[in-house]
Amino acid sequence: MHLLGVIHNILNISKIEARKIVIEETPLNVEAVLDNVRSMLAEQALGKNLDLVVDVAPLPPCLEGDPTRLQQAVLNFASNAIKFTDEGSVILRAFAVEQNDDSVLLRIEVQDTGIGVAPDTIPRLFNAFEQADNSTTRKYGGTGLGLVISRRLAELMGGEAGVISELGVGSTFWLTVRLNRKTLSTERTSRSSNTGNAEGELRRLHQGRRVLVADDEP
Repeated sequence: MHLLGVIHNILNISKIEARKIVIEETPLNVEAVLDNVRSMLAEQALGKNLDLVVDVAPLPPCLEGDPTRLQQAVLNFASNAIKFTDEGSVILRAFAVEQNDDSVLLRIEVQDTGIGVAPDTIPRLFNAFEQADNSTTRKYGGTGLGLVISRRLAELMGGEAGVISELGVGSTFWLTVRLNRKTLSTERTSRSSNTGNAEGELRRLHQGRRVLVADDEP
């Protein structure tokens, strides 16, 4: 499974560097993206007794961007945060930095209470195959590609990425993306509304239930 993860990351960074990644413009629900990330990492957080929290400030309606790539970038940050945090919390936070009639500059932060990063290490964190500790005896695994992939994706979406950290206290990895503001057509509004109702019904009827997912990948 680790090897598959390495191959996946290498293919991703190769596509990005070769400019083969196409950023989509589709309706985007920021809170849903962060909720998806939380649900994917909830078991890992629970296993370490960490609070995994989503905090989304009010945002303008009808935002468009690439939910898949945004989720990928945030997931890289959040999975790292859980990996390097042994107690406390990981907070996924989103808010608008600036906005006008055409677009919103969204900032997403992943704040943890983990081991933190030394000041002299921060400049190379977003380089390919780099980690805070490159020694062969390091406690934490990883390919050193997740952070650089997140930064490249943020740049492709009109933003940037970085980190604020204090050794022994915790880190806040952040990224910004530019999201367009659109006026939805009646047809799309109706479809969105129906989708929202369906999601609401699923949550109401099946909240907390366990789901078995079968996959033919050994």
